[in-house]
Amino acid sequence: MEIWKDLDERYSVSSLGNVRSKRMRVKSTFGGTYIKDGRLLKQNDNGQGYLQVSLCYNGKSKTERVHRLVALLFVDNPEKLPKVNHKDGNKRNNSAENLEWCSQADNILHAKSLGLMRKTNSINAKLNENDVREIKFLISEGYSNKIIAEIFNVHLGTINCIRTGRNWSHITL
Repeated sequence: MEIWKDLDERYSVSSLGNVRSKRMRVKSTFGGTYIKDGRLLKQNDNGQGYLQVSLCYNGKSKTERVHRLVALLFVDNPEKLPKVNHKDGNKRNNSAENLEWCSQADNILHAKSLGLMRKTNSINAKLNENDVREIKFLISEGYSNKIIAEIFNVHLGTINCIRTGRNWSHITL
């Protein structure tokens, strides 16, 4: 059964992952007002597989991911965890029953356990696993991020992400 909860005075979100605008009085461009009926909002893929909607406030559009809206209204978060995980791994299944709050680390472990994260690099990546092993060796030898970035012709931030374990954490020496 679909349950609706108010997000705010303009929008409602359902337990099944639908978002709708509410019926409201709107000012016309000619100075009068009229009643605008609410409607289901169109959901678009954000390019990473997540569904999103555009919400309008004071003439400005704000894009929100649907799974986060559903979780905010329907999924308890007593530990104030930052991420929303899709239990079945399907980013388009935004029903409240399929969502849970988790840490970033738990989210990554869950994705790896379902086989959703590849351990190899993308075809567009400048670095491969052997390069990263060499970079980690140079880091262990005390080389600076700047020198390593110049050697491998990559951005300084790429080396920093490897150094801190944000990227390529599955590669060890």
